[in-house]
This record gives sequence, C-alpha cells and structure tokens, in this order.
Amino acid sequence: AIEQKIDDLTALYRQQQIERLINKEVDAKDCVTFSQMMTDIERISDHLLNIMEEYRNVHISLNQQLFEQEN
Repeated sequence: AIEQKIDDLTALYRQQQIERLINKEVDAKDCVTFSQMMTDIERISDHLLNIMEEYRNVHISLNQQLFEQEN
C-alpha cells in the first residue's frame, strides 16, 4: 500500500516534470537531474520499507519469546 503510493507519486512528479519541459519551464539537463533524484527517492523508500518490515518481524519475534518465557 505505502510502496504503491510512493510509486504513484513519483510517476506523477515525473509526468509533471515532463510537462514543465514541454512548456519550456525547465531544460533537459534539469530533467535528468530530477529523474535521478526520483530514482534515489524510490530506492531510499524501498530501503526504509525493508527496515520497517524487519523491525516489525524482530519485534513480533521478541514478544513471542517473552510470552513463552512467562508461561
């Protein structure tokens, strides 16, 4: 859900940048830089989602271990 939202937003931002290029509000060099930034943001968000998922898995595992120790 979150990953799809990020993908949708970056696609929207890329499309808006293309429109700015067509309207001559930016040049092609700006678009290359923008595209690289969007790629980096997508990559960072993927890493953050992986970290959050692993944290959740570790947290669940630790809770299960504590519960088993109490019983």
